[in-house]
Amino acid sequence: MPPMRSMMTRANIYHQDFSAGLSGKYRSVYDLVPCNSRVLELGCSTGYFTDYLIKKCATVIAVDCDSSSIKACQDRGIPALLIDLSSDNIDNYLTNKTLFDVVIAMDVLEHLSNPKNLLIRLHKYMTSSSRLIVTGPNVAYWHMRWELLCGRWNYTEAGIMDETHLRWFTRATWRKLLEESGFVIMVDRIADSLLPKEYQIRTVPGLRVIVDKLKPFCEKMLPNLIAMIFLFCCQPNRKWPLKNESLVYDPNPHL
Repeated sequence: MPPMRSMMTRANIYHQDFSAGLSGKYRSVYDLVPCNSRVLELGCSTGYFTDYLIKKCATVIAVDCDSSSIKACQDRGIPALLIDLSSDNIDNYLTNKTLFDVVIAMDVLEHLSNPKNLLIRLHKYMTSSSRLIVTGPNVAYWHMRWELLCGRWNYTEAGIMDETHLRWFTRATWRKLLEESGFVIMVDRIADSLLPKEYQIRTVPGLRVIVDKLKPFCEKMLPNLIAMIFLFCCQPNRKWPLKNESLVYDPNPHL
């Protein structure tokens, strides 16, 4: 594993430029958030997506574990909270907060050693009709399979092999994590995908149309192969917890 870069650089690595508007997974998540809702955004980074949520929602509480990202948020006028999501500190900050209509965890859970612990804790801050929106990378993506066939497992600054990732998931194991943490999955779809050599193929005259027609078919028939990122929208399972589940705490009675 390569040497870890300073955490002070994470704000620059994750920052996105949305001056031209939202696209990709961000547009998909944004469309799933109801207007005037109360939102908890986990992993807000520099607040580039938070800006859009604030304009749409009644209340937005932004959270990140990187101090440089929090400073960037505060410089933009976003009152973000510095919280280590891998610890129990979230309870110290949110205990007196109102219940949330939406909890967003975009590309966050794979950075935690025990994401199930956080997901279970989130029940305390949600009603039975609240939404949990999760996006996360797919380790079964075709390029990852090719890299393994070549004997390579190389970490990068960002992406599926982000050097700060502690967990890796496929579509099936994402679903397993969410369901075992007490959530019912309502939306399960690809948030971002890429066919082999798609960028190069699109530059060839006449082939762009073929790619546009082929891609939806591949996403439907081979989701684990071409998906880079999956998106899930869930609600708390009213029948949870199951008797064989080991709880971090006792969820609210409405669950």
